[in-house]
Amino acid sequence: MTPLASSSLRCENLDVGFKNRTVLTNVNLGVSGRVTALLGPNGSGKSTLMDCLSGIRKPLHGHVFIGDLDVHLLPAPRRALLVATVPQSESIEFPFTVAEVVAMGRLSKSTGFFETQEDLSVSSEALAMADASHLASRPFGELSGGEKQRVLIARAIAQETPYVLLDEPSSHMDFSHQGLLIALLRQLSEAGKTILVAVHDLNWAARAADRAILLSNGSITYDGSMPALLEDRRLDDAYKTDLVRLVGENGRLLVVPTFP
Repeated sequence: MTPLASSSLRCENLDVGFKNRTVLTNVNLGVSGRVTALLGPNGSGKSTLMDCLSGIRKPLHGHVFIGDLDVHLLPAPRRALLVATVPQSESIEFPFTVAEVVAMGRLSKSTGFFETQEDLSVSSEALAMADASHLASRPFGELSGGEKQRVLIARAIAQETPYVLLDEPSSHMDFSHQGLLIALLRQLSEAGKTILVAVHDLNWAARAADRAILLSNGSITYDGSMPALLEDRRLDDAYKTDLVRLVGENGRLLVVPTFP
């Protein structure tokens, strides 16, 4: 039985990094049932933490749980029923079509080689949700960076997991698709999925997320409301720059860095 998103993806006393270097120390957090932005400057450990939460990287110390299940003790097929990941980029050497790449998200659920009618239907719907239906017959390797990201997002949707972790999903997208992605993440959250998205663009994060987790100097320095973070001086400290606060449309607060 797949635990519901409400059971929480959480880590306890987590040290994350590499054999010769600890990136994050004593991380304790839990995410459940909303869109949460994972923020921090380059090298702060966002991707490393995401890999650990998804089970791809083992922690140096501590544990990651979904409900009462230790993520790193689960076999990969079992984890794939619980957590879908969207990496920053992915190299696929074989000439798979977009439709085939998205259907790979069904491998953990399918009784065959993702060829059942249900698999095809779910994959087709996922492509439509990611605005990638028109790419279905294209070789994945021929796509632009933004198109590839939409396909990987569609694959994660097709996986039908309660948790979706995305690492810089909007970095190569044009403005239109960045906006569509915000709407899509909100839609998935409203459907009961827990979304954790690592992102650099603070203003994009402010529109997409309800909650923010800020990484800096090897630890979590803020965990709370995303709108409130934009006014918090800890944001300036983390990025080592003075941020100018502006009021945009509908009274939304925007942050703009100052440069020498």
